[in-house]
Order: sequence, then structure tokens, then C-alpha cells
Amino acid sequence: MNFFSKFSLNIPVRRRTLSWKLPEGKGGRYPLKTSSFTVGRQAPNDMVIEHESISRRHARLSLEYDQLYVEDMASTRGTWIGGERIRPYTRTLVPPDTSLWIGQVELTFEKVDAVRVSILPVLLIFMLGICCGVPLLILKSLPVKSENLVCDLADSYLISIPQEKSQEVAQTPLEATATLSGTVPITSTPALTGTATMFPTETVPQLPSDTALYDSNIQAYTTPYFLELPIPYTGRNTFGVSQDEFETASQSVYSGGRITSFFDHDMPIYPFYNDGNETQDQSKYLLLFNGQQVKDRDTWKDGYFYSGHPAYDFSGSASTPIFAAATGDIVEVRNSGCEGNLIKIEHSVQNAGNFQTLYFHLQDDKVFQDWLKKFQDGGGQKITVVEGTMIGTMGTTGCSTGVHLHFEVRYDKNKDGHFDSGEVVDPYGFIPSLEYPKDLWSTTSTYLWRHPLGTTFTHTRGGGTTGLNKTVAPELEPISRTQPELCVPQTIISPDGPVYFSLSLSPPPAKGLVNIAQAVTFIILDFQQEVVPQYEDKILVSIPYRDADLKNIVPGSLSIRRLNAEENVWENVTTKFDTTNKIAAATVDKPGQYALFGELTPDNVPPTTTITLKGMINTEETAWCDAVEVTLSSLDERGPIKDLSYRLRDDLAWIQSPSPLQIFTLQPSPGNFNIQAIAIDQSDNPETPPAALSLIMSPTSLSACHPKEISSVPSPQPSSSNTLIYYLIPLGIVGVFVWFFIQRSRTRK
Repeated sequence: MNFFSKFSLNIPVRRRTLSWKLPEGKGGRYPLKTSSFTVGRQAPNDMVIEHESISRRHARLSLEYDQLYVEDMASTRGTWIGGERIRPYTRTLVPPDTSLWIGQVELTFEKVDAVRVSILPVLLIFMLGICCGVPLLILKSLPVKSENLVCDLADSYLISIPQEKSQEVAQTPLEATATLSGTVPITSTPALTGTATMFPTETVPQLPSDTALYDSNIQAYTTPYFLELPIPYTGRNTFGVSQDEFETASQSVYSGGRITSFFDHDMPIYPFYNDGNETQDQSKYLLLFNGQQVKDRDTWKDGYFYSGHPAYDFSGSASTPIFAAATGDIVEVRNSGCEGNLIKIEHSVQNAGNFQTLYFHLQDDKVFQDWLKKFQDGGGQKITVVEGTMIGTMGTTGCSTGVHLHFEVRYDKNKDGHFDSGEVVDPYGFIPSLEYPKDLWSTTSTYLWRHPLGTTFTHTRGGGTTGLNKTVAPELEPISRTQPELCVPQTIISPDGPVYFSLSLSPPPAKGLVNIAQAVTFIILDFQQEVVPQYEDKILVSIPYRDADLKNIVPGSLSIRRLNAEENVWENVTTKFDTTNKIAAATVDKPGQYALFGELTPDNVPPTTTITLKGMINTEETAWCDAVEVTLSSLDERGPIKDLSYRLRDDLAWIQSPSPLQIFTLQPSPGNFNIQAIAIDQSDNPETPPAALSLIMSPTSLSACHPKEISSVPSPQPSSSNTLIYYLIPLGIVGVFVWFFIQRSRTRK
């Protein structure tokens, strides 16, 4: 036995064939798939051999228990076994190792029960994979090289996105800040880092928290950064959010935020193009506040929608309170067709003018009815309301397809006291981009929120700076571990050419990559206010991250990427890391959007859905007495939900939910219901088994019932597999082969 034969094994097979050979040497092989078949010179015989010595229908052969039998069909040249011609129409056994001839063609019966295969090539491939893969795995698991990231203030400016603090900022008229296009200026600070505060101080009187309505006008705001989110953050029903909560809520629901539809800077006017406003091309896209054009999508699952939208839609539930986003005067309370139940509030900002906030699709509950009665009883006169006052509950009245708040802002541009649809503005402003250096919408949008998302920096012609104070001695300034920063060489910035730097929208997961921490965008204009498309000296962009951001991320896969807007692809850029302070940084020579990405570990954990019922139930708590509010809430530990479907009974069709948080009312009608829901995550893992909650509805007098809220218990899901398992699979296969050879060698001894 030679060396190579030791690396072979017998693989069991069952193969039966009948080979044939012509007198001139040619031949073929016929697999025996049936127990009986015919041989002849032409069809319709099962086995056709075109030779003059074979009759058109020559013989019938059959296979029984691995024994071959032949029956001559009165052929001209005959059928021969071992040199003897057999009688026609006589079924005759063909002994093993005996020649069989039909005419002048020799047939041979072949029986194979096992084949011997060399596994040496397979072993070599696996060993090569181990030799290459294990070192790569070790290298990938090694700590990333840590560098000390600093900005040399002798020849650079360090521009930071400011953090929220309760400290005054300069009172800035709206007209003076219109060119900021969505960013907030940095105030002068004693250091060059630009970590100025952005929380404005209003001169609004401190009013009792339990006072909801006022009959006298309240003094105007002194800063245009006067709006607070009109909805509470997840899990609370109180007014006001933190900076982190605001940044999260300002993202698309696709990326874990609260926005289901964005303001379209291209043409934010109803109705759509086919009714005379948007062109057909405009209707296919949205221009977002970060200067990014995106395609109009059909649903929340696709990221952004929809074209022509003049406001922001915020998600929530049918119990989410709606607050006045700022102090002002209620000027309208009514039901208005497609807008549903609405409230309009006017606000005054010193040296800027008047704004109006609009709240659509409010629930038709006691809160709204009380405001409606108050407004009507006062003859339609203004009602002054303080910020944070509850003015309604999130609903789905009017032309709404699901529970949400349509929050719209208008600015009295022509100061005529009216707020028409042509005066809508984006409270997030507009950040110039390489593709869209100017806002396409005619009414300039200025940043209005009291929580900062960005900053601007301008080096004036007189040598000074707006927002930064360059009177300190040059030094090496450490990069921030809490906020994104830009280290910009002074040679890049033109006199009176602003630098716009802001947080941006987090990109949705794609091709196994997920956004880590905060996405940013920046752009630099020259003294003529034109975009500088590329820089001779490179800019350092830094993005901090946290340990919590690295959960489910493959070690060593982090990298900063830039959005190629033309191809809609995030392109990798060389990234450096300060692992001690958890900062990623890249030196770049182009403006645009940058985000820190990581590769997701394999995901085999399905999402879970909780079904909640809320309503009136009988004393025995066996049946519901009236309408029941049903809430479906789907969550996935790895990211957003891709799809959610539900049905009310086993015999009804599945319904696709318009959002990952679905609230609807089950009207009172006698019967049994078995509500089921299935969520699917971004890795196409379906929820198995479906979430389910049964109920019996028996409408009766509410006097014998009491309020009740119950929820389903999510089914236990398997734990997420460790990435190392996937790397060890080849090693396991090799181990099986090694075990096989050991057992084989022991058997031979």
C-alpha cells in the first residue's frame, strides 16, 4: 500500500450499469434505473444501440436481486450467452462474469457497491484554511493599535459640536442667523476648542407647573432656539428631554429614532405633484435637512418618506401626550378634514418675528374636547399657554394611516400676520452639502430647537474669529472623548468662509454593517460662499464611541466611512483609534457625511413582540366589556425591525403593520379573538412562535366593569451565537477526519 492510498476511504454507493461495445471499439454505458427494459436499434426501446447487427426490437432485459436476465425478441442475429445462442422468448439468467452478446454488440453488467475516494486534497485544503485562517483570526482579535489623537492649535482650528449646558448665549436675530442653515453658532470661549454651550436662556416668566391656561400674553423669546420636543421620550410622559434623548429621537425610526416622515426641502407643499405642485421628478425624492437627497419610500421600513412632506411625523402610541413645544398663544382648535383634530399655537421671538407650530391628528379625547370647548367659549380668542402644557393625545384622526403626531412649523416671512403653506420651515434648519450647497425651499429654514446638533465657525477678514477666540497660546489640544470634532488646518479656511459641522442622520444597516455612535456632516465655503469640494491639506474628523456601542460587533471591524452621494455607497477611509479614550478618527480631504461603522456578528436571534390590551373588563376578568386598545410593540436586540404582521383570529388573513409600533382599537362585538403577531429583523429572522394573546369580548354595562391592562409574555429566544463558533466549524470538520483515520488504523491492527 502506497502513502497516498492511506488517505482514501470507501464511500458506499449503489450503482448498476450495462455497458456496451461495438465491433469497431466504440461504446457507451446505460444506467439501470428500472427493473425491466428493452434493447433495440431505434425508439421506442429504452436502450437504443444503432448497429446493423441489432434488430429494431432485439431483446428484453430485467434485473432481479442483482441478477441479470435476458429474453430474445425473435431477433435476426440472435442473443448469445457464453458463446451459445438462446431460444427466442425464453427468459434466461446471465451468469456472473459471462459474456452477453446481442448481434455483434457485447454487453457487460457492472455492479458497484462502493467507491474509493482520496481525501488528501480535501485535507490539504482544510489545513491550508487553518494555517491562513487562524493567524488572521488571531490578528483580528488583537487590540487595535492606539494612537494619541491631538490637534495642533498653532496652525489648526479645533471645532467641536457643543454640549448642552444652562448658560446664556448671545441673543441672535433670526435674519442674522439665516445663513447658518441649520447649525448653531459657537460663542466665544477662553479656549480654542470651541466647546461653547447652546442652551438659550429665555425671558419667559417662571409659572406654576399646575397652571395650564393664561389670559394674558407672555413675553416673547429672546433667541430663535426656543422649541422643545412636543412629545415625551420613550418610557416617560413628562415634558422635556436630555441632549442624548433629543439626538436619539431626531433619528428615523429605521435607525431607532422617533421620526417616521421628514421635512422635504425640495417642495414641502401639499398636495402632491399630480395635483399641481411637485413635478413628477420631484415627487420621487426628498431633500433632508442634512443636505442629503433620498428616494421617496413606500413605508417606514424603507427609511425615509414621503416626498412633499412639510413637517415631521413623530411616532408614539395612543396614550402618548402631546405638549406645547414652546410658550405662545393658541389661535385655532378644530377638526379639519385630512388634518384631523388640530391645534395651532403662535410664538413670538424678539428681533426675529412670529412662528406658528401646528399639531395634527390629535386623538378625539377629553383633553382635546376641553381645549375645543375653551376656545369656542372664548369666541375664538387667543388662549395663552405655557410650554410643556398638555394640549392633546397622539392619535390617528383625519387622513392618517396610523397613530402619530404631524408637527409642522411656519414662519411669518412677509409679516402679514398670516401663516400660509408657503411659509413652512424646517425646525432642524438646512445644512449645505456638496450636492446641495443651497436650500431649494424658498423660505429659509433656521435651526429652532434648544438642543444643539451642530455649530458654525467663521474666520473674519479682520483676523478674528466668530465663535472661537484665538488669543490663547498655541498648544496641542487633546481630541474630545464626548463629542465629535474637526481639526481644520487654517490654510483651508477662507476669510468670511464658514465651516458647518453638525451631527447627521444615522445610516440604516446595510450588507452586514451597522452605524456605531454618531454620524456627522461638515462642509466649508469660501469667501464667495461657494462650496470647497476638496482640500489640499487634510482635516481630522473624530467620532467618540462607547463600550456599549461595540455589543454584537466583530472585533477589529470598526472603520469610518464617507457617503458617496452619487452612488449612495458608504466608502471606507483609513481610520485611527485612541482605544484608551474610545475615539475613532480619520484624515480626509473631502466634505460630506462621515459615520463610524462596524461589522455585525452573525445574528440568529429573532425579534420579540409584546401584545398589550387596554380597556374595561368584567368583574371576573374573563371578558372585555367595551372597545379594547391593542398595542403591538416589536423589539430586536440588534437593531430595527424589518417587518411586522398580525392577525386577529386564526381564520383571518395576516395584515402588514405600517410601523414596528402598531396601535389599533378592537371595536366591541361579541366573540373570541386570538391576536397573533410575527416580527422579522434585518437578518430575516422570523419571530417563532408568533406572539399571541387571546381575549373574549362580551359588550355589557360598563358599571359592572373596571379598567384593566394586560400584556403577553414574549417567547424565549435562543441566545446569540458567539462569532468564534463560526470560525471553529472548519476545525471541527478536520477533527472528524482525524478521528476517522485513528479508528481505521486501530481496526487494521
